Amino acid sequence: MPASPKDRAIRYAISNRKVFPELTHRDYLRRLFAVPSDIVQLREKDLGDEMLDQWVQLAVGESQRRGRLLLVNSPPGEGLREGVQGVHLTSRQGADLWLEPRPLILGKSVHSRQEARQAQEEGVDYVLLGPIFAPLSKTASVPPLGLEELALTARDLRIPVLALGGTGPWNEDEVMQTGAAGFAGISWVHREMLD
Repeated sequence: MPASPKDRAIRYAISNRKVFPELTHRDYLRRLFAVPSDIVQLREKDLGDEMLDQWVQLAVGESQRRGRLLLVNSPPGEGLREGVQGVHLTSRQGADLWLEPRPLILGKSVHSRQEARQAQEEGVDYVLLGPIFAPLSKTASVPPLGLEELALTARDLRIPVLALGGTGPWNEDEVMQTGAAGFAGISWVHREMLD
């Protein structure tokens, strides 16, 4: 996990190619990696292994050109794809099930302070806590946690906590005042891709 820049939050971009169905894989990834971010998570859960491998190959090239960390969603027990720096797990996946070799970076989505503590105990390097605000890209299945819960979780953990759900450059200052390391999301990325 990169150190948080002193003057701003870590920006964690999450992909969703379905928002731009008219773009080729290559064009979508070029635009995605052009967004000012520190980390890009390739989150294309519906792709089969062969198609995902093609996406990963293209994404690895873009990440190297742009100097971004590249993470992918992967089920525990699956090998790390070549050129990818890390893996992001869902809240239902256990980091303790990950087989060797361990990714350079291992992160996890969590929806409560308790889940965040458990993920830290499992040995992850960071957590995405959310939703902090109502998500812009989908209907939240749980009520927003709010900034106070984000602050309590960030204070409680030794690993970086990034805010997810309704976050972006527009509320970066509020997020950073909680002690969180940064913010993650899909909607802010696609807004930047349209500019």
